[in-house]
Amino acid sequence: MAKNKFLSSLLWLFIVSTVVSTAPFAWAIDLDSQINTESSQSNTIQSHNIEPGYINQSTENNQSELPTKSRQKINLIVRIIVPHNTQASDWCRIYPYPIAPPKKKKDPDKLPLTDKDLRNLVLSVEYWSKSRKDKPYPPGGWRMQYALGAALAKSGIGEPHTIFTEYGWSDEIIPYVRKEVQVINAKENERIQHYNLARSVYDENRTDLEVQAFNQGLFPIDVPIRRQLGGFQTGQALVDKTNWWIVATHQVPGLKYFWLWPVKLNDNREQVAILNEDNAIYIEGAW
Repeated sequence: MAKNKFLSSLLWLFIVSTVVSTAPFAWAIDLDSQINTESSQSNTIQSHNIEPGYINQSTENNQSELPTKSRQKINLIVRIIVPHNTQASDWCRIYPYPIAPPKKKKDPDKLPLTDKDLRNLVLSVEYWSKSRKDKPYPPGGWRMQYALGAALAKSGIGEPHTIFTEYGWSDEIIPYVRKEVQVINAKENERIQHYNLARSVYDENRTDLEVQAFNQGLFPIDVPIRRQLGGFQTGQALVDKTNWWIVATHQVPGLKYFWLWPVKLNDNREQVAILNEDNAIYIEGAW
């Protein structure tokens, strides 16, 4: 009973803005009156960023009641923006019903917080960054790279230039690294919660919503993803204005991202769904 109340209390999350959301794990209320618009590259189409999220899937009719031929058509753009794109392989498909989240090999280990463990990792990362930047498996994983990079930027502490100063430098930078690690570990906990929620939505509602979609003439649509100037991947499809689940992967040597998110389309003719590291539902490899 408590679980159903929890699921039914979640509303579709989308945030319309001109930049990628800085709080991808925050729940937001769907209020059409708060939609802001921005001009797209086209002079005739307004383009809007939409943020994926979950709504009550258990009791209400989530698809439009209009016949398929009468539904408004939306140009849905899926954009993958992550920092790792060398030898990338991408795949995307959208579904008018929930699907099961990917099977996990294991959840990523939490990054350590003790001085001893952090010192060992910080020194390893510093050595690796000077000698093996081309390798896909950095010490501590990419999260540790991010933690140290953010700590250096926020602390104003420079990097050591000789091996003789590295240990004193590591003692100085560790408190800043620990703060970043705590933030990263909290994000991973929320990622696990979203994965579990996606599993619950699938287990409890997949059959009903799939039959409903079939009766309304809605079927999965492949979205070819292509590399764009600027280093990100994008694809698009003309779809009915209804609720869709975006399923996508992005794989590079040593790292693979998975996304599984529902999006609620609004009345704008062109809408953009941003997929990034923060809103990936699962990441495996050297993470």
